[in-house]
Amino acid sequence: MNNEVLLPAVLGITFGLLLVAVAAYRSVNDPRDGARRRAAAAALLLYAVLAVPFFARGGMTLLWLLVLLVVVVLTFVAASLSARRDVALTAGQRMVSAAVGIALAALLLISAAQTISLLTRVDPRTLVVVLAVVTGLVAALQGLAAAGRLGSTAIWLLLFPIAVSLALGFFLGGFGEVVSPIVPVDGPSVMVIVGLACALFVIAWADPGLGALSRPFAGQRRSVTVILVAALGVVVLIGLGQLMFLGGSVLAPSMQFFVVPSNLDIVPALIAVVLTVLTMVFAALVTIPLAGVAALADEGKAAKWVLAATVIAALLALADPGAERIIIAASLIGAAYLGAQLSASRTDRGLWAGVAAAVVGTALLAVLGQLEFGVVSILVLAAVAAVAAVVARADEGSEVTASA
Repeated sequence: MNNEVLLPAVLGITFGLLLVAVAAYRSVNDPRDGARRRAAAAALLLYAVLAVPFFARGGMTLLWLLVLLVVVVLTFVAASLSARRDVALTAGQRMVSAAVGIALAALLLISAAQTISLLTRVDPRTLVVVLAVVTGLVAALQGLAAAGRLGSTAIWLLLFPIAVSLALGFFLGGFGEVVSPIVPVDGPSVMVIVGLACALFVIAWADPGLGALSRPFAGQRRSVTVILVAALGVVVLIGLGQLMFLGGSVLAPSMQFFVVPSNLDIVPALIAVVLTVLTMVFAALVTIPLAGVAALADEGKAAKWVLAATVIAALLALADPGAERIIIAASLIGAAYLGAQLSASRTDRGLWAGVAAAVVGTALLAVLGQLEFGVVSILVLAAVAAVAAVVARADEGSEVTASA
């Protein structure tokens, strides 16, 4: 990093973290419905953040941008269906849902560290530790209230990257390139996207953050519409701006994709603003699943659960085995949760059978070299859900027979 860029970069990250603290403690009252709807939109938006790299690997065109929107909508459908099941979670289900939240926090820490490091050359491991400490403390002390305030603030701040993206697109590109790309790409593998969609659907079903933030609005058409429009609007506007600017296709990594990050040194002051927004937005996204973990804990144990979850997520992010592997492993754990919950069992035997199947499935995929999105991962995902559901049903049936 150039010395003249170092100071703006440090100031940007610092201001972003200060903004996190201000946003989290700006009021002693619970967030209002409007703020909670925006926070739910932010919780939904994190799935777009996780999915975009897989679309951009082969080149994301307008068609694939529309597919990305479908994937995001499916995750919201999963969370909504899960939230509508008005059944108290068992102890085991709360633990498994917390595990999914930890995986999401780790994935977002990795994404945040890599993105900010790309602009600042700061060691990603340092960024992981700093963000984990700040978000962990905020979630432990404020719980879902912090997720509501930070998520709401993040949605407002995203107006800045939307404006920048559209400005770059209109002034340095054109809408015609979106319809008829001048940069040819092959596009992502269809099976990779199908596998990704299945994995994110299952994860969203067990996501404690998205579930806790969207549950109060279950069945409210207006609120559901606002949440979807806010999240999808951000994706569409930023996506269209990038497509116009990059010649109709977003391909990463590529020389075209890194044009803006590599030339931000020209305007040091802009780096501070960009990093302030990025730091705040990513901190909000990390806080959401951690706050969801807090909502799962028994009374008086929320802080302990969050601190433990933060440490595990940070260690996983520091190890960084790869986003694809983490998503697959988390989705298999989530499949056990999904299968057990659909069976409506009042015990956790089916759930733990599913978790055991998930561990075996993850190990099997690793041994076969198939720990990636595709047909095999989809089949294993379905098998884990089936094991959990079948065992839970059998256990429920045996209980009914015994009571009779």
